[in-house]
Amino acid sequence: MSAACTVSLLTRHAVLLVVVLILGSASCARDRPNPAGGASDSSEPEKGSTTSSPPPTTETGLVETDTSRAGTPAAPGSKIRRGCHPGELPRRFHARVRCESYVVRGASRAQLARQVGRGVLDPNDDTFVAALTNWYVAWNYRFSSSAAGCEIASPSVSVRFGFVVPEWKAPKERSADVVEEWNRFFAALWRHERGHVRLALGAAREIERFLAALGAASDCNTLEARANLGGQRVLRKVRARQRAYDETTVHGQTEGAVLMP
Repeated sequence: MSAACTVSLLTRHAVLLVVVLILGSASCARDRPNPAGGASDSSEPEKGSTTSSPPPTTETGLVETDTSRAGTPAAPGSKIRRGCHPGELPRRFHARVRCESYVVRGASRAQLARQVGRGVLDPNDDTFVAALTNWYVAWNYRFSSSAAGCEIASPSVSVRFGFVVPEWKAPKERSADVVEEWNRFFAALWRHERGHVRLALGAAREIERFLAALGAASDCNTLEARANLGGQRVLRKVRARQRAYDETTVHGQTEGAVLMP
């Protein structure tokens, strides 16, 4: 029930993000790596990042941009709710979603509550929470020359999300009351994680607007510095918003993301 993001050079995370080649014949055009938000395997974790060794989880699949295809969860009291439900993601951000799970077992609310209470470590405050959202923002652009100097052309922003959520491996003999409570909790848990998603998408939109409005500079090195510093400034603001969201909601508990006894 937390969100994490770090800032690092794109060249250090080439396996996660794609470098857009700088095309064209403009004199100031060249390949430029740019900072990117959020890398869960960062070798230099900072406050607001995940650790270099994520907790053991079981991967449950990779969901592409159109996450609405995940389907509608079963009604409470029948099937056990599980899976990945991050909500709608704007296609222009080329969103990718990765969901992982950790297994909880038991037949009572108390047993389940104890296990999700120590589900995954939140790197922001070193406490255990039921779920974790990692978010990644990258921006790419090319340079073009004009009478005003060097300009940014064709800027684009992409996002990725990584979720860790619980999966209940329920016994065959299970109470309908416990199933209903689990489904209520799991739905509230995902509502909270979607709150983190909305904040991250806000960062992507803000960076998108910033790059589109960035004027020309006398040289491309100066323009590159302005663009990347501005993007990093947005990420810092949004990381603070993510932490405040968890503090205000007590990691989603005030939104119902807690198993009731």
